[in-house]
Amino acid sequence: TRIMTGLKLHRITGDADFKAPYIRERALERARLDAEDFVARRRKALALAPCFEGTPPITVAPYDAELFGHWWLEGPEFLGHVLRSLGASHERGELEPVSLGGFLERFPEAVRSMPAASSWGEGGYGQVWTGRAASALWRHVHHAEAIVTRAVARARSTSGVAGDALDQSIRELLLLEASDFPFMLARGEMTEYAEARMRAHHKRAFHLAEIAMKGSTDRSEIAWLREVEHRDRFLDQLSREALRDAFDPL
Repeated sequence: TRIMTGLKLHRITGDADFKAPYIRERALERARLDAEDFVARRRKALALAPCFEGTPPITVAPYDAELFGHWWLEGPEFLGHVLRSLGASHERGELEPVSLGGFLERFPEAVRSMPAASSWGEGGYGQVWTGRAASALWRHVHHAEAIVTRAVARARSTSGVAGDALDQSIRELLLLEASDFPFMLARGEMTEYAEARMRAHHKRAFHLAEIAMKGSTDRSEIAWLREVEHRDRFLDQLSREALRDAFDPL
């Protein structure tokens, strides 16, 4: 039975049956070299990027935390070397690490931006999320987005139970848009689970948006709303204004 023992016995050496043995010291050294190369490439790219109306260029490096220590055992060490290298670079007055919040505090005019499409993923262009397997999802996403957008427009300042329903409809829409679902469909892994979650979030988003626009609720709807709110607790600490502001025009 294949289980996660915490021991790494073999390297990832292609599709051959024979796998070379895993040598921890060599893996850690490779992580260090890759981190130095990563920072050097970011420094070179940002040096060539232009400033925009006084705002310096910034590169954003988001990661799927599931990969660190799970699929990529040296991932935490890689990140550690990246941060140390950036710290040394900052001391030299060069490339510096900064959070998005810290950057916006210094350059608030950069709040609005349009991110470029990434080349990450199978096929190099997001094929997993735009291919045939995921195509069935987008019709439901757009349907839910339309009704939630309409609800926000009509009940933007509503409060009370109807306001709670509006906010939860936004959360359900965001959950429906989770990138993991088309990924599961494309890979043929846990497809029944993905399809069930998509149907559930779509149905909830639609019904919650209707409650918000209707404005009046009965006891059964209130009980259902409270149950839904506590089911995933997704973004439940985000303010009402922050959730609805996302629908404001740029």
